Amino acid sequence: MQTAAVICEFNPFHNGHKYIIDQAKKITGADYVMAVMSGNFVQRGEPAVMNKFLRAGAALRCGADIVVEIPPFFSTASAADFAGAGVSIASASGIADFLVFGAEKADINELSDIAEILLETETDKSSELSEKYSLLLKTGLSSGMSYPAARENALRNLGFKNAHLISSPNNILACEYLRAVKSLEASGNPKYKKLRPVAVKRIGDSFLAESPSDSSFTSATAIRNILFSYSHDSSKALCREALRGEASVSELRGRLSPYLPKEILELYTDHVFESGSNFEPLISKDRLSDMLNLKLLELMDEDADFTDYCDVSQTLSQRIKKTALRPMTFSDRIETLKTKDYTYSRISRALLHIVLGMRSSEMKELKAHGYTDHIRLLGFRRSSSALLKELKNNSSLPIVTKAADNKELLKHSLKADNIYYSLLAGKNKYIKNEFEREIVTEP
Repeated sequence: MQTAAVICEFNPFHNGHKYIIDQAKKITGADYVMAVMSGNFVQRGEPAVMNKFLRAGAALRCGADIVVEIPPFFSTASAADFAGAGVSIASASGIADFLVFGAEKADINELSDIAEILLETETDKSSELSEKYSLLLKTGLSSGMSYPAARENALRNLGFKNAHLISSPNNILACEYLRAVKSLEASGNPKYKKLRPVAVKRIGDSFLAESPSDSSFTSATAIRNILFSYSHDSSKALCREALRGEASVSELRGRLSPYLPKEILELYTDHVFESGSNFEPLISKDRLSDMLNLKLLELMDEDADFTDYCDVSQTLSQRIKKTALRPMTFSDRIETLKTKDYTYSRISRALLHIVLGMRSSEMKELKAHGYTDHIRLLGFRRSSSALLKELKNNSSLPIVTKAADNKELLKHSLKADNIYYSLLAGKNKYIKNEFEREIVTEP
């Protein structure tokens, strides 16, 4: 019995994700696919558009056999730490044989060359290569380049002809996955099972496409934009009363149907229109606005050090403080703080970490202990119960299936999760907290 692991966000799930799952089984011959998925907050530095259990259910309906969670400290982290946590969880599970990921360039050898450099510069600071790389990186940053551009420039100046590969989002993550795999192998730690990396060439629209152009495969960004155009959680939405009609439901399904597996089309449209008592509103980053405004006021009143929080540098801290007393939306604050040195996502992550109270010292401690001390199960297919049994028998970490019984193991996650659910609150709407939610099962 062999299993392929896919590190993912599924925010939300679409045809491209199903393609990766299908290809994972086809290329590797694996019997099962384990999705190692972000929880309620994602790497863009914002809340997931739908809660983690609903997204896990969508994945299970569309080919995944089991879904486990990347904890919020790392689901909201940089590409390196996001990848490091995902690979660590997949390896520690004891059931993953392959690590499958999408990339704009599906050549493992070329991506591995870059991953080797990144690993050496991280683990051997005194090597000649590491020193040259560090100097070139600093020179690029000091000249005004963004971090991704400075890194590509450093690699190019070191003579790597494929340095351009590191400039595209999926290739960046692919290199980080490979670096994490190599790092675990080099550690020799017996709790980590060796993973065989497999790259699948990404097809369809660009990762950052704002609207669909391909006939079947578009970006999660484009799908979120469609969903929010019909949601009350958007200034662009039509009058709420006008959205309740059957015509609007049919229209939305028509717009989404080319890009979503049929198994989840109805689920998504019902979710947008909040049909039934079990459906919850979509979440955008601006739901965090009031919470962030209040948090900044409190921190300014306490004369707190903003650099205590993950991703907040001294320079960014100073910029945040200049506008901290001015109320604004989460999105507007990002735009106010954005410079050529700080990307939109980097600032969004920094602000999110302030809201969630995620401190650099805590992240450092978690990384030192292998990113996580447990594996949180979000859902599984009953037809794949043999895989769940294997997970419980082979994992080098405890398997968490019920939050209420594992408060200590989940201490770093519970606050973030319950903040997410507080964002769902609405008039006469009962919202379950993390302790009331159960793992998802599908046939």
